[in-house]
Amino acid sequence: MAAADALAGFIDEHFHRKPVHLVAHSMGGLVSRMFIVRHPELWESMRGGIEGVSGGRLIMFGTPNYGSFVIPQILTGEDMTARLLAAADLKNRLQEVLGIISTFAGFYQMLPFQSRLSPAQQMIYRPDSWGDAPVSLFLLNRSPEFHNVMDHPESIDSHRMIYIAGCNRKTPSGISINAPGDFDYRFTWDGDGFVTHELGLLPGVPAYYVVESHGELLRNEKVLNALNDLLICGRTEVLSERPMVSRAVGQPSFLRRSLIAERVVSTEISDIAKRVVAGNDNRQDIRFAEESILRSAMGTPFAGMDRSSGKTEIHKGMEIALAVELVQGDVTTLSTPVIVIGHYRGVPPLNAEGAINHALHGMITIANDQGMIGAGLGELFFIPVTGKQIRAGSVILAGMGEEGRFTKDDLRYLMTNVTLAVSALRLDSFAMVVVGSGKGNLSKERAIVSIIEGVADALRRFSEVMRVRKLVIVERYDEEYSEIKKILCRLQAERERIFPCLDLTFTYSRRRSAERKKKSHVTEITLNADEGDLSGARITVERNIEESHDTFTFSALSNTAVIPVRKVEVQDFFLRRTSDRLMVASTLQEQSEYGQLLATYLFPEDFRRIVDKDESLTLMLDRSTASYPWEMACFKNSRQQIFLGSDLQLTRQFRSMLASPGLMPPLNRKLNVLVIADPAPERELQLEGARREGRTVVDILRGFSEVLDITLHERIGAAACDPVEILALLCNVEYDIVHYAGHGVFDEKSPARSGWLFSRDCILSPREIFQLRRVPRLVFANACFSAVIEDRSAMDADEENRRLAGLAESFFGRGIQNYIGTGWAVDDKAAECFARVFYSNALGGETLGYSMAEARKGIFGQGSTWGAYQHYGHVNAHLVCKP
Repeated sequence: MAAADALAGFIDEHFHRKPVHLVAHSMGGLVSRMFIVRHPELWESMRGGIEGVSGGRLIMFGTPNYGSFVIPQILTGEDMTARLLAAADLKNRLQEVLGIISTFAGFYQMLPFQSRLSPAQQMIYRPDSWGDAPVSLFLLNRSPEFHNVMDHPESIDSHRMIYIAGCNRKTPSGISINAPGDFDYRFTWDGDGFVTHELGLLPGVPAYYVVESHGELLRNEKVLNALNDLLICGRTEVLSERPMVSRAVGQPSFLRRSLIAERVVSTEISDIAKRVVAGNDNRQDIRFAEESILRSAMGTPFAGMDRSSGKTEIHKGMEIALAVELVQGDVTTLSTPVIVIGHYRGVPPLNAEGAINHALHGMITIANDQGMIGAGLGELFFIPVTGKQIRAGSVILAGMGEEGRFTKDDLRYLMTNVTLAVSALRLDSFAMVVVGSGKGNLSKERAIVSIIEGVADALRRFSEVMRVRKLVIVERYDEEYSEIKKILCRLQAERERIFPCLDLTFTYSRRRSAERKKKSHVTEITLNADEGDLSGARITVERNIEESHDTFTFSALSNTAVIPVRKVEVQDFFLRRTSDRLMVASTLQEQSEYGQLLATYLFPEDFRRIVDKDESLTLMLDRSTASYPWEMACFKNSRQQIFLGSDLQLTRQFRSMLASPGLMPPLNRKLNVLVIADPAPERELQLEGARREGRTVVDILRGFSEVLDITLHERIGAAACDPVEILALLCNVEYDIVHYAGHGVFDEKSPARSGWLFSRDCILSPREIFQLRRVPRLVFANACFSAVIEDRSAMDADEENRRLAGLAESFFGRGIQNYIGTGWAVDDKAAECFARVFYSNALGGETLGYSMAEARKGIFGQGSTWGAYQHYGHVNAHLVCKP
């Protein structure tokens, strides 16, 4: 309040009755809003007395209007700022530094408002929740008074306020209290690193967005160009009125914070403090320490800061030396301390990564399939080379996040992390391919510039002794090598303009010449399954529902190209009605008509060209986007009509797996199979069609007993289905296939209570069924979500489809890698035929994707049952080896 009154006194003294604008960053916006509440007449007079608004605007930049979850991190010492202050203070430990910080009232005023917290999160306002953190009980109890004022409508003038929000920066968005003083944080990309959009934006106040961090908002060129328009007109065309597409969409997860940069900078500041005490300091050292602490406090990344001057600008004569060598050769034969390869999350190893994977006997495939590789943007996965598989001493898989979202700024950030890691290991060079420059992604020139910029950002943080001195760029093919060489020659000619901070030298060498093959190098590994090949296109589908917009977001990756994010706005009415009609369409003509409508309505034009090819297709979905009958989407070209499910072997995967994959049996010619059919004893729950399906599956399996070593456990009918005995079998026997036909239950509010119905009082959930993490190669579950279970009216097809997606996701949470289910009620005879065709192909050694497509074709013309079958997993997975 004192700051607001001081602002009022300054304005009244120097600008009495004159037009005045307020431009406020961070907490300055809170001071400005408190000024408006306490001095409404002065705020009104700032219009200048001229008709219309010639003055009196408030432009807020990243103001934490409802608080910030960074504040608890600061008060407990988890934030980097407190640790850097402790590193600079040689007399006081971190706890004493926190004791000083805890006396500042402003921190408590910026705690997340109680009105924006869940009951569990509101526990941070109880002193006993803070453990040993030296919080002030007085200031903690007083902070709600400030929040109540800020929550008052008088503090918001939507006609004269504008909010500028930074976005696409990882920002704390939630908190959970594990124990006193032990907090976990949830993160989102909808924020500037300090303030989330949810806690920053005010109701009714226009907002603009820019990809920038909290502390750099007022230095951003776009923002500065837009500021004059905003002050004069109250609007601008320079900034976006919608948030930029995030790198991580969906439910944010609890993430571990990277400590690499903190350790490096903290050690340097501590060393500077010791030199100051010893009288060996210099002005550049002190500037660096001050700038580091200031940047951390302002939520500004360290990239771009010069170690030698403590400023962002680097003056002539202070350049950092970096040698760049372009080598034509194979990444597997290059002698280097480290080879760096880019890796998209969940994508099998391709191209250069595929070559490394092949040389390492499929190690990357194994790590990828078992969920060992995170691959979030900036995450690094080290692979030591213990033998002579490749000439490099080690491999770094550099996480690129999700395909279709990788930008030049992402690449710069990624290379900063890579260089920090390599420098911290005291290595003076590393090699890499031109990451992110595949077809449809960054141009090679833009990628190379971002790579060098990212390396430079990291090198500025190190003393000369620890710096990487050489970057080796590897290219195998003649045409690409020549293109990259021309780019480097241009960059060398314009070095002073493009890289003023670097003393760059470029050299070129050819060690091996190679012509481009028609097909990209992919891994051919014989492991548990051959999921190592991308084998076709992969499209990620997300949905974002806002008050006025319902948007589907598509991105794609194939063996030869990446298609960046495309957005399609839809109306839910047409989408639901189209899906409903597809699910009940009885003729191929109807299915073709509504299938084309679904495809045309949803798929962007350039994505339709991907499915206009003779290759498989995988859709990356979540529960909301999985509720549509994608298998029945239909495209027509000049040659033929293409259904995704039957012609492109459509397979589904969940965008974010709930857990690491479980341990499957080895792939061979032996099979352990458990068939469970119609287990419920209650007459109203019994399904004769499920029994017939179970017997059909048993007959098919027995028919392969002469060519396969099959051990079959059949449990058909209530008398044979003792749930305790079946649970014991699942715990003690390593099954390759578990086939279930019966009722399914999915509870959206409590997914853990979902599963297979053995009686009204007994549900076997995925947790019980596969509690030991030993999982079959395939779970085939024709689980009917019948309304009779819940004593309610019949479910529509869309609701049944959502429940299948939810139940499949629950099984994936236990590590199942391949799950087949039905999205809606199916015809019994068609279901038997489907099972017969599917198992005949799969047990003959065909892939699951091919077997599913053939089974769908086998029941064309028998209603919509063929479109109900959905495969979640890997298109190239096998049940048995081919003879």
